[in-house]
This record gives sequence, structure tokens and C-alpha cells, in this order.
Amino acid sequence: MGPFEVSKELVAGLDDVQLRAVLERLLVAEANLRGISHFAIAVGGNQTAADGDVDASIRWNDLPEPADWLPRRLIFFQCKTEAMGPAKIRDEMWPAAKPRPIFSELATEAGAYVIFSTEDPTKSAMDNRLKAM
Repeated sequence: MGPFEVSKELVAGLDDVQLRAVLERLLVAEANLRGISHFAIAVGGNQTAADGDVDASIRWNDLPEPADWLPRRLIFFQCKTEAMGPAKIRDEMWPAAKPRPIFSELATEAGAYVIFSTEDPTKSAMDNRLKAM
């Protein structure tokens, strides 16, 4: 394994703070690569803070066009260091049997919601999670 390669075992061992730091670094690297201002990136500092279910986000209005790892101009990220099966995803996205307000904003702006997790799900587990979303 090369110096810039990361194993799934290494990712699985990250705690909440480390996972958010990795996400922030990936967002900054992608912004640098694509010419997106760092002001477009927001990353929270406390995993248990009342953040409306958003641990990080990126939002930009001008060029470049969305592509690849950033498929929309607005993306909200939720970091999770626990297994997120379909039931947990539903509870996370639909507390009290109604969707969180962030999803109205994402729908209005054609945004995306990404669960950024330490878990490495199988294809069928991923499909079940997508159905739950």
C-alpha cells in the first residue's frame, strides 16, 4: 500500500472527530482540484451538536459544473461512525414521522444528502439503505 492509500480497516477505526476531519480534507482537496472557493465548505465541530443533521456541507453557484464526487451544487453530509441500517437511516431522516427541514432545502435546490460513514457496506446493504432514503 502506498503512502496516500487508505485501507477500509483504517477508516473503520476512525472516531467522530477524525471522520469529520477526513471529510473536511476531502472537500478542501476536491475544491482545490475543481477551483471551488473554500468559503463554499462548512464543517461542524461537535458530533452531538444540534446541527439539523448536517455535519458538513459544500455549496457553490458558479463554475465548475457539478460532477464526479460533487454531483450537485449543494451537498449536505452526515458523518456516522456507527452501522446505519435502513431503520436507523429512516429515523435519522424522518424523526417524528416527518422529514427533517434540510430535505425541503435540498429538494428546492436540487441538492444531495450523503451519509459519510466508517462502515463498508455490501452492495445489497447499500441498496437497502438507498431504498430507506
